[in-house]
Amino acid sequence: MDPSRFDFLLNRYLDAELSPEEKSELQTVLLSDPEARRQFWRDARLHGSLRLLAEQESGAHEALSDVEKPGRNRVGHARQRIWFGAAASAAAAALVLFLGLLLTRPLDASAALQQVIDAAGQEGDRTYTVSVLKGNPVRQISGGRALTLEGAVVHFRGKDRYVVIQNLTDGERQRTTGFDGEESWSFIGNGAVNVSDDPRRFRSNLPGSQHDFAFTNLHHELESLGEGYDIQLRDGEDAGMRRLSASKKSRDVRGPREVEIWFDPDSGTILKLELYGLPQGRGGPRAIRLSLTDQRDLGADFFSHTAHHEAGRKIRTEPSK
Repeated sequence: MDPSRFDFLLNRYLDAELSPEEKSELQTVLLSDPEARRQFWRDARLHGSLRLLAEQESGAHEALSDVEKPGRNRVGHARQRIWFGAAASAAAAALVLFLGLLLTRPLDASAALQQVIDAAGQEGDRTYTVSVLKGNPVRQISGGRALTLEGAVVHFRGKDRYVVIQNLTDGERQRTTGFDGEESWSFIGNGAVNVSDDPRRFRSNLPGSQHDFAFTNLHHELESLGEGYDIQLRDGEDAGMRRLSASKKSRDVRGPREVEIWFDPDSGTILKLELYGLPQGRGGPRAIRLSLTDQRDLGADFFSHTAHHEAGRKIRTEPSK
């Protein structure tokens, strides 16, 4: 929305002059735009402070006249108590304004999707476990080796950092792949670490990678849903979650045929993500599920390859293209 339009709507709301159509317009912006919500909170709190102080002006003068005043210090403390009381009331009033505006209208599908996208871009760490729902969980890779996606663990931080840990079918080794915000990297077992400045370099063995929906950059991939998919908001399996259902608008859209997202309605955090109709050009599963298992801080260096192998490991850095 044009910032001037938002300022106009916000001022009309604070002055109790919004029409029903304008209120709906303002609600839509607040539900989808974190910066708009922050501005609303700031302005509503200031507006509440000024209004409450004006209302309490006569009471403040009366309170000051009753204070024993051997010096200015007692007067200053009285003023401070009145100010803090008014400020606390103003903050409460602003919160009532904020919640009252949002809770009078349930999230629609587009606003709910934006809430999930915003949450996926936050810096907090999230860990998911992968389950294969349909199709073959095993994929052949070079050297006669094979990877299984069943039981893989995926860690996310922010918009694009990730680590994926998959087991090889030999039962002894793992393939660890990641992106630390600057370099992508990958290694198997005790082998050399391959490093590239291409964020997509080592995603080819993940389902959906052919269509740029390999679940390693959820923020970007979720944004694509708003353009190429029909989105519906549904009830979750319990009161602690909501569900978004996304289906392709046409076969020309790249990505899974259907996406199901269960999320926390308060934070927008994805609790469960299911991808159906994954591309089958290279085999692998046709449907998978990512289930949230942890949200603990993984440490500053976790998304660097050095956090996942011993010192002295051979590093092979690919030339920039």
